[in-house]
Amino acid sequence: MIHDLSLEIPYISNPKVLRIFDTSSWDDNVLSTSIRLDVIPPGFIHSQSFIVKREFDKLYNSSSLGVYPVENINDLAPLQDGIYIVRLTDINGAQEEFVEYNHLRQTQILEQWYKALCQLRLNTCDTLTKDVEYQRKHLYQIKAYIDAAKAQVEFCNAPNEGLELHNYAKKLLDKLNCKNC
Repeated sequence: MIHDLSLEIPYISNPKVLRIFDTSSWDDNVLSTSIRLDVIPPGFIHSQSFIVKREFDKLYNSSSLGVYPVENINDLAPLQDGIYIVRLTDINGAQEEFVEYNHLRQTQILEQWYKALCQLRLNTCDTLTKDVEYQRKHLYQIKAYIDAAKAQVEFCNAPNEGLELHNYAKKLLDKLNCKNC
């Protein structure tokens, strides 16, 4: 048996961290001499490399990813939304196996969407005004663009199209929340 490498990068609401954990099926009879995780943040061309162990579960931040290095943890900047290229490489002797993912981080845009949803003040009563119903439909249309963006990047192998949809959803949200447009 050979390894079946895989990673999970879940949505988390903390804008300052990115969680990555190993969900690989490891063959106990095949020893690994090195397991490396490489992460390329949006706008960067070089990866930040980390030596990891099987079944790792780690949090990464703007400093550890080399985006905004800081000495004091209180000075951490939020990680930007966008496409993170994540690669797990297992080196066993002269052989090398790897798996690579495009991950669309959407923490900030989802926070903005949830705040807009809160402003609707929906309740369990079935009485929605026409204005609130229009805004609700518009918000869910924006959410469809957010979800479609993630699907394009992570499942359809179309990162450019996904990023375009993400940016369009962001533009619609910004316009919705604009007070002096």
